[in-house]
Amino acid sequence: MGRNQTNGTTNMKMNDLRWTHNRNGTTRRRLMQMLAPCVLLLAAFDAHAECNLVTGQNFPVRNSVALNGTINVPRDVAPGVQLAKFTYTLANPIRYAYCSSAGTVVTDAKLTSTPYLPPDLNKVYPTNVPGIGVKIVADDQDVLPIQWRDSANAGDSWTWLTGSTLSYVFVTTGPVSGGRITAADLPIASFELSGRPWWAVNASGGVDFVTVSCKTPDVSVDMGTVRTVDLKSVGASSTPINFKVAANNCPTRISRIAYQFKAPNGVLDPAAGVIALTKDSTAHGVALKLMDENGSALRFDSQYVLNVPPVSGGSYALPMKAAYYRTGKMISSGSANAILTFTMSYN
Repeated sequence: MGRNQTNGTTNMKMNDLRWTHNRNGTTRRRLMQMLAPCVLLLAAFDAHAECNLVTGQNFPVRNSVALNGTINVPRDVAPGVQLAKFTYTLANPIRYAYCSSAGTVVTDAKLTSTPYLPPDLNKVYPTNVPGIGVKIVADDQDVLPIQWRDSANAGDSWTWLTGSTLSYVFVTTGPVSGGRITAADLPIASFELSGRPWWAVNASGGVDFVTVSCKTPDVSVDMGTVRTVDLKSVGASSTPINFKVAANNCPTRISRIAYQFKAPNGVLDPAAGVIALTKDSTAHGVALKLMDENGSALRFDSQYVLNVPPVSGGSYALPMKAAYYRTGKMISSGSANAILTFTMSYN
């Protein structure tokens, strides 16, 4: 939506360069006829139109963007992810300017209060909660602060249209600690005509950001009883046992879960996915072979990724397999335990 120009006259000279405005605030240029000297003249001369705030209106018009609710933030969410958006939609148009002469109209959308500085290159301002920033966006496209420069004729008027929006958009800027953000922690927007405010928008209320994570229960895999005679030679394996590494009760906004595995007692054969038994094991000449759900050897130097629906949250699992694996020419029976640890990250 945004601003709209109502023309007070339609008279044009043949050398005029005129800018007209459609309803969504974008600009298109219509060139009647122009010679090269005119280009240089227009580039060098930028006369301001004589424009004033319209009478009969109590400026600035004041509105607020209501903040509320609790937003769950995944523990390892990447920077730049939008967490929440709160929007005010203009219910009635604001006719704010009338121009008595032709020239350039300068409209500024400023931030008159910025409790936390500095902003980054994308105009995202820090908040009181580490890892969460905020940007103020007009009509889902123009990030404040911003300046619009438009051409006007004598008799033109300017209106901010019904349906125009102003949003407080919260995004991640780094590791998030969680906390409450209130209106006092956020910038205030001021729309001005050549330095004279005509619309002011602030936040009201507050919103809570809570860091959440998936639940990752320990997994105990019963390998059963395997006879030593069934492992006939070095490299022989028992029948694989299926198990799953779970990520339960994951929050929304997670689209990717990654696992990486380590063997605290050592990896005996990385290519085969074979890890050593614990020191308290009494069996000899045997180890444990780990595989993915397809039976391929587990890679200890790589991540295993689950792509999940980002809007639903829920519980997910990584299917795996384990088997006993003969490593020595001599083999003896006994207890055969192994430990596998994993690190899970998600964003």
